[in-house]
Amino acid sequence: MSQITSCPVDHAAPAASCPVDHASTPPVLPPNHPPIPLSPADASSCPYGAEAQDSLTELNNMPAPNQLPSPGQRELLSTEREKSTIPMGGKHEGQLWVYPSEQ
Repeated sequence: MSQITSCPVDHAAPAASCPVDHASTPPVLPPNHPPIPLSPADASSCPYGAEAQDSLTELNNMPAPNQLPSPGQRELLSTEREKSTIPMGGKHEGQLWVYPSEQ
């Protein structure tokens, strides 16, 4: 028949300490970095306010493209678009995607 065995974990033994020596580990931020204030309210709140969410495009959850060159952009990109044969879904049913995508 089968033998009854005990739990392999010794629950009476003290828990092991952290294997990382925090006293000799260099800090992640440089010493002259300003303190980062955090409060429980900051951690639990959404980092994007409702006004930011309202400005997102429903198709891709991104802000509407501005069609302006990015800082440092050397070449101007065409703003002319061509309709593809790929249909959009959802409430945009019946519309087609355009290419190239806006910058």
